[in-house]
Amino acid sequence: MMKKAIILTRISTQKQKTDRQPLELESYCLDRGYEIVRTISSIVSGRKVDKRPDLDEILQLAKQKAFDVLVVTEISRISRRPEVLQAFISSLRKCGIPILFKNLNLMSMDEVGKESFATNVIISIFGELAAEETRQLSERVVSGLQAARARGKILGRIPGQESTDDILKKHAKVARYLKSGQTLPETAKLANVSYNTVKKVKSVLQQSA
Repeated sequence: MMKKAIILTRISTQKQKTDRQPLELESYCLDRGYEIVRTISSIVSGRKVDKRPDLDEILQLAKQKAFDVLVVTEISRISRRPEVLQAFISSLRKCGIPILFKNLNLMSMDEVGKESFATNVIISIFGELAAEETRQLSERVVSGLQAARARGKILGRIPGQESTDDILKKHAKVARYLKSGQTLPETAKLANVSYNTVKKVKSVLQQSA
């Protein structure tokens, strides 16, 4: 009987793309003869402990026996926090559902629902490596900010300066005309704003793209 699989993909920012993950996992599942019943994608930091609707949804489906295996590209796609990772694996294990980590070609449980010491050690090690990578990144960011402050650089938005969201909200009509293909002069005329305002909105749209 064909196993039912759920694919989980996660990225941490809007600027990243999840396109590669589902395509990669769909091909992987096809090669293993799995039927993909759902693909769950989310944009959330792997460091978050709370508000993980993607993991909550998977656990709810697991309790309903809606699938047989969860497939992810790597351990960090679940979480970069070891305690969250282990708690999630344990919850799925209680429902009799294993996680298949593609990059390791490793299941959290074997075909008969048993876990092994070796598997648990491997998962723990890679979970800690993901956490350490995050810690080192945070340290580099903090170090960079401190160095910038030492050079006298002003960090953050200048007081009184509009954020990109504020600009787009304030000039929604301008943004709409630009997106529809209107030229800068045409947009300025249609929206009844200055040419410089249109240039500013266009610049914000390009940065957000």
